Formats: sequence, structure tokens, C-alpha cells
Amino acid sequence: MYSVVKVIDEGYEHPLALKGLLKYIFTDKSTGNGCYYIGGANVDPKNAEEEMRAVKRAYRKTEGRIARHFVVSLGSNSIFLPHEANILARKICEYYCSRFQIVYAVHEDTKNLHIHFVMNTVSFVDGRMFSEGPAELQRFKYYVQQLINEHTDEVRYSELFC
Repeated sequence: MYSVVKVIDEGYEHPLALKGLLKYIFTDKSTGNGCYYIGGANVDPKNAEEEMRAVKRAYRKTEGRIARHFVVSLGSNSIFLPHEANILARKICEYYCSRFQIVYAVHEDTKNLHIHFVMNTVSFVDGRMFSEGPAELQRFKYYVQQLINEHTDEVRYSELFC
């Protein structure tokens, strides 16, 4: 099974962009309620806006792109259940969590199970801005695909013994 990792290349430079983006990813569009599966690393999802802004203020980096938004799509024929997508999301966060705050929400509101991620562009470790070239993006996509392949292999293995 192949996933699609899509970086949403919006500017996210407006002062209210972070608030709107977090509201968007944490809302189930079919019900208007909050998503059931949410989480994050180095930040409490319920206080993500303030905690991310605090890091930006601490390093005096409050201007420019405030967040990186990306989506991992598991496809309409996904073998992932929503609670498994939640586990996958936590593992994906591990890729960036040594330096950045990141939150996620699993969206079950379409035929296509997918996970939205929002990452602070300022490192809580040293205040450096997030920068990713094509090679690094490919490494990240490979990491995500390996996680998905591991899950797929586990499901196939368990089906052999049912």
C-alpha cells in the first residue's frame, strides 16, 4: 500500500493563520465537532497555538511562515483503521520531534482516511527555522512509507494465523 505525503504550500504568514490552521485540522468536517484522534509531540494539542507562539517569541521569530502543514493520505482502500492511523501519526511525529513541536489529527470524514500535521517552523531546541530541501523531503516520504509497509506486513502476517 502506498501513501501520499502532501506538503500544503500555503504562506501561513498572517498573524491569525496558526489559529485557523489548528482549528481546521482539529475539526471533523462531517460533524463540525473535534476529531477523535489527535496528538502531538513537544506540545499539548489543546494549547498548541499558545505553546508554539511562545517558542517563536522566545527566539524572536514571530514573522514569516509560522507553520508547516502536511497531510499523509492512506487512501480509500486503506487497511488502516482510525485507531491504527493514530498510532502511525505518533510514529510520524517522531521524525521531527527531536527539534520541533508538531501536532496531528486523524480525519475520518471522507472516504480517504488521512492525517493532518502542523509543525512549528521554529525549533524549540535552538530557534533555527525549519528548512527542507528536495532530498530531505524524499527521506521523510521514505520514512513514512516504511512505517506503512511495516503495518501492512503485520496485517498480512496476522491474517495468516486467523
